[in-house]
Amino acid sequence: MFTQATIKDVARAAGVHFTTVSMALRAHPAIAIKTRLRIESVAKLIGYQRNEVFSALSRQRKDRPHRNPIPTLLYLGRAKDDRHFFAIDHHRQLLEGATREAKKLGYRLKTQVVGPSGISPHELPAYLKRTTAAGVIIGAWDPILEVPAVDWNRIPTVKIDSRHVPAQVPFVSFDQMKAVTLSFRKLRDLGYRRIGLALGEKDEDATDGLHLSGWLLAQAEEPTPTNLPPLFFPPGATATMILPLLDAWIRQHQFDAIMCNWRSILTMLQTIKAPHAQPLGCVCLCRSRKKQPMAGIVPNLDLVGQRAVSLLGSLINARPEKISVSPLTSYVEGTWYDGHSIKPQS
Repeated sequence: MFTQATIKDVARAAGVHFTTVSMALRAHPAIAIKTRLRIESVAKLIGYQRNEVFSALSRQRKDRPHRNPIPTLLYLGRAKDDRHFFAIDHHRQLLEGATREAKKLGYRLKTQVVGPSGISPHELPAYLKRTTAAGVIIGAWDPILEVPAVDWNRIPTVKIDSRHVPAQVPFVSFDQMKAVTLSFRKLRDLGYRRIGLALGEKDEDATDGLHLSGWLLAQAEEPTPTNLPPLFFPPGATATMILPLLDAWIRQHQFDAIMCNWRSILTMLQTIKAPHAQPLGCVCLCRSRKKQPMAGIVPNLDLVGQRAVSLLGSLINARPEKISVSPLTSYVEGTWYDGHSIKPQS
């Protein structure tokens, strides 16, 4: 006596998620033709037979207007609450690009915040076991908050930033290292010589030290390296709390320009009385696209979200042997914008 093969048996034999098998056997357009044919071949080989009664009911539902099932991708945000998550422009831009790419590939993007007002961190593992989503995106998790213990290998997963999340999955990020080296060169070309780097400590943890790597590389390229120390803002500190630290750091090292990944840096520099005859040069490493006086790098976060979904779609459709042992890392370049916060030096 043999037990009849199930859809999960086909998934295991084909090395894909059972959601992918279901979509392939229904000839869903989101599944690549090669992948569909391979899954059909595996299903036939192990003797899988579709339940004709269930299939008939499925076709009946499919024929009803506006009832076509659309596969889902799950976008997980980690924040204090839903309001905090959706109020941050950083997340809105990532979601904009992710939603656009998901629609293009034939998926629906579902956003779920992991936090007190959404799914609590300890409930997340059970939630992921129940989900029917074809894949998951770890969407730029707040590095200040705890990271729930999850087996991310159960379902195709891609993470945006979130280097502090211990998931060995493909990683997509804005290219912070290049943003720093480009900004440094722009300032040097204008005649600035003592250029400082100020960052949020937890921001740097989430990106695995990419800002600092760019900073060290830029200084090493100088004919006479200055070896000036960076300033890290403590976790959870506000701009008001940081002002004394920023003031003391600038005075000690006599900077004439500052690069920072906080958008409030120009206002902060205008608040303190820097020891210079002229205002400090200021570059924001994560600038808004909106017209403003501050020079800096726009990180193109919508393209980061778009790249993450595109990569996840490829992962869902990939053969097991095509998946690299070392997770793929992909960076999206930012765009430089001039501004009145820097000018040629005499």
